[in-house]
Amino acid sequence: RTLAAQLLGQAYLNAHNLIAANRDAVEKIADTVIEKREIYGDELLELLQQLEFTKPEVDLTEESSWPKL
Repeated sequence: RTLAAQLLGQAYLNAHNLIAANRDAVEKIADTVIEKREIYGDELLELLQQLEFTKPEVDLTEESSWPKL
């Protein structure tokens, strides 16, 4: 359980920072899904490839790196 909790926490932290660093791309995905109501397979992959995601550099000592709960 401890290991599972650590892995989930790390995944949540990574997702939080990825979304924060790529807010415009994430909003484009959300807008497209809202417009079409659903999106699957190749259509989703094409959308993801069109958008430019950047991998954020996460400094764990910065408070802004941590999600507010």
